[in-house]
Amino acid sequence: MKSAFYSMFALLLFLSASPAWAGPELNRIREELKSSDPELRSDAALALAGEGEVAVDLLAPLLKDPSLLVRHSAAYALARIGGPDVEKIFREGLTAPGDDLRRISVLGLGMLGRADREGILPLLGDRNWEVRWSAAYVLGRSGDRRDLAVLGRLARSDPYRDPAAGSYPVREAAEKSIRRLNSIIGWRTDFTAAREYSLRSGRPLLLYFRGGGSDLCRKFEREVFTEEKIIDAAQRMTPVWLDHNSAAEVFSRYRVTRVPAIVIASPDGSRSDRIEGTLLPATLLDRMLAFLETEKSAVRLRSRLQASPEDLETAWQLAALYLEGGMADGAAQILNRIIERDPDNLSSLLDNALFARGYLAGKRGDYARSAREIDAVLARFPVFGDRAEALYCGGLAHLRAGNPDRGRELLEELGRDYPDGNLALAAGDILDGLAGKEPKPKSSRR
Repeated sequence: MKSAFYSMFALLLFLSASPAWAGPELNRIREELKSSDPELRSDAALALAGEGEVAVDLLAPLLKDPSLLVRHSAAYALARIGGPDVEKIFREGLTAPGDDLRRISVLGLGMLGRADREGILPLLGDRNWEVRWSAAYVLGRSGDRRDLAVLGRLARSDPYRDPAAGSYPVREAAEKSIRRLNSIIGWRTDFTAAREYSLRSGRPLLLYFRGGGSDLCRKFEREVFTEEKIIDAAQRMTPVWLDHNSAAEVFSRYRVTRVPAIVIASPDGSRSDRIEGTLLPATLLDRMLAFLETEKSAVRLRSRLQASPEDLETAWQLAALYLEGGMADGAAQILNRIIERDPDNLSSLLDNALFARGYLAGKRGDYARSAREIDAVLARFPVFGDRAEALYCGGLAHLRAGNPDRGRELLEELGRDYPDGNLALAAGDILDGLAGKEPKPKSSRR
């Protein structure tokens, strides 16, 4: 594995700092491609990255070169050139008889940012473990949460074991991809397909309109779409990334003339909310949750859930009402329903439900169980909406269960990662108390 994959990534790191060769040197490069020296052929392939579409026909045969280095260089050069012809070459390579061509084709599509689900998903069952590894790796960068279930099966049961390292590399790749998919907003770019999915799934559309050259949009995206609670709420919707350069007709359809802009719409279009210009993450979160959680009647939510037992969004809203009302037994029953019916987190509610169940255990005084369950959710979901709350509750549960070192560790992590939050202040007071320090006066707090 190391010789194949590490060389690929080392190559990409090197190239990111190296300018592409360009110029009218095609004749010389053609001769170097015939060299018996693989390093010379590799350099020639890299040089072609700067020649554009005219080089595609020269590079395509190199995907079958005897040298691994040359094959990787050719794939990288083709991905740098891009375009429909290159995409077609990589897509056709997905079904090639040669194992390595299938592997490189998957990685090539990944470098193009084209995770062809229909072509790549079957390769998760490929006979060659390196092909399976590549497919798992690329799907984790697709942002498509529909892949969580098949990646989950791969993470639990892929048979290949690396005898030298004593590890399961394909399982590890699938696990990393799962963590990535659970940690990001899975933006779609095809409005028509996203709207069809919204209608099928019942998830509202979250339409983000941006301008390709807008510094304001880029700043907004960095400051808002990286917030854990925003990610968590967006995962419960159908998020669509709409750049004016490629989706001008959707801008016209929704009469968007100012960016950034956000439109949240029910699948049937009967409800919508419109936000134009920048706003604070907390304000956007309130608007998103208000759109998701319009029903506040437990009676009506129970009726809706009885009619649609698989509607986990309704189940979560009912559990939240039970939690707010102090109905622990009712909440636990609904939380267990979510956990049992969605082991792969397709609903994006599994992390919330697991934490809420751990929280309930602490409320009941079962601190050991609470600590275990919160530790498990923090390990499985490095990013999720209630992570700060989980660190705080987990820290308290460990302290009360007689695990002071782990309790301090979680509370210190809370203070480092969320220094400006109220929970960090409370954690700081607890840590000061454990150290025998006097609590800080409120006037000195931030």
